[in-house]
Amino acid sequence: EDEKLCLSKYNGPNAEHWINFSEPLEIKTTDWFLCAELTHNQTSDILKYTKKIGLRRAYLFYDAIPLKMKDIYPPEATKAHGEYMEHLNNCEKVFPISNYSRLDLISFLGSSKLHTPLLEERIQACVLPGEFLEKNRIFEIKNNISKKIIILCVGSVEPRKNHIALINAFKKVKKQTSVSVELIIAGSETTIAPNLNLT
Repeated sequence: EDEKLCLSKYNGPNAEHWINFSEPLEIKTTDWFLCAELTHNQTSDILKYTKKIGLRRAYLFYDAIPLKMKDIYPPEATKAHGEYMEHLNNCEKVFPISNYSRLDLISFLGSSKLHTPLLEERIQACVLPGEFLEKNRIFEIKNNISKKIIILCVGSVEPRKNHIALINAFKKVKKQTSVSVELIIAGSETTIAPNLNLT
C-alpha cells in the first residue's frame, strides 16, 4: 500500500484504483495487452496466455544494452536478454523508447533466423517525453538560500549507469567551489554488479 501511495504522488494512478488481477470476462477485437516492464523469463508465458485469450500484444522496449555491453554482464544475463528480444517478435506492436533502440531491435530481429513479417511497421518508436504534460513547466530560477547543494542520483547501481564518471565529475566540482556540495546515490545494487565499489 505504501508503494502504491508513493507511485500516485509521481504521476501514477491513485492508490485506490489498483485492483487484483482477474481473468477478463469479455475481450473485444479492439482490446490490447500492453507491457511496460522488462519481463525476461516470463515473456514467453505472458505472450502465450494473452494470445490464448484473444488479446493483441504490445511491449515497450527499452534497450539492447545487455547484448551490446557483454563485458559488464554475465553470460546468462546476455542470453536472457537476447531471448527476450526474440520473443518480442511475436507481438503485434513493439514501442522502443527511442529511435536508437528501435534500430537496435530491428537490426537484431532482422539478422535472426526468425520469420519477421512487417518488422518496420510493427516496431515504432514511442519516444519517452522529457516532461509531464499534466504539470506546469517551471521557468523561474530558484534562489539557493541554502549553504549546501545536494545532488541526487536515483537508479539501480550497475556499471552501465556510469556512476564512476559521475563520482569523478563530482570530485572535480568539489575542488572548484567553496560551497558545500553533497552527492547522494539512491538505488539498489543489482545482481549483475554486486562488486561495483563507489567509495
